[in-house]
Amino acid sequence: MTSSTDQRKQMDLGKIELKKIVHRYPAKKRSLHTKHQASVALILRPKLNKGSQVNEPHAAQNESSATASLLDQLEVLMIERSVKPGDPWSGHMAFPGGKKEEYDQTSSDTAIRETFEEIGLHLKPHQLIGQISDIITRHHDNRSLMKITPWIFLLDEGATHDINLALNHEARSYFWIPLSLFEKANRQTMKWRLLKIGALSLNVPLPHYRFRSKKIWGLSLMMLDEFTHLVQSHGYQKLKFGKKIKLLFS
Repeated sequence: MTSSTDQRKQMDLGKIELKKIVHRYPAKKRSLHTKHQASVALILRPKLNKGSQVNEPHAAQNESSATASLLDQLEVLMIERSVKPGDPWSGHMAFPGGKKEEYDQTSSDTAIRETFEEIGLHLKPHQLIGQISDIITRHHDNRSLMKITPWIFLLDEGATHDINLALNHEARSYFWIPLSLFEKANRQTMKWRLLKIGALSLNVPLPHYRFRSKKIWGLSLMMLDEFTHLVQSHGYQKLKFGKKIKLLFS
């Protein structure tokens, strides 16, 4: 059996295992009666057989071989948002997505539509394999809450390796990032200004991952932490709220 055949067989088994893990994961689905609802798409694809397109840090040595193998096999799509005055996520690394419209029948429809509008990638229903927990955050009007639902899509091997995505005005650039980057051994800490009064500033330390010159933090980091936990626990254990908060500050 050739090496390429072995790699393809391993990839097929990994995709089957990932679908099983996501299917049994007890994601927290929150009921929030608000007009401010949004969805994002965590889009995964198998890595190129020739290896990653970037030199990422090595995987943590204490990961199980099965988990490390699954993380090593996949990449996730992230966009760099355009810089816009008044946008609280201006210039941030994020996942494609946006607010739910009246004509969206389901929350996953929102993720599919927004992904096509923002980057020109047409996700198909059969590529949807599940979701991670809803996130409740503040709306950018600072007066109300918003619910964000992260949906997980798994693309076929080679589905996007040879195409350039068509970005609209909301996205400045896009990146395929190895999932092995998002292991705890690769976390760094930055200072985030929580409050500024005159010449005085209150800064708090927050974790982030660095990809090239980009920082990945905040809500995107929360989603990636939960997805990594999902893989490491093989879908059997929910990421508890207390641990989410701990991860957000460590």
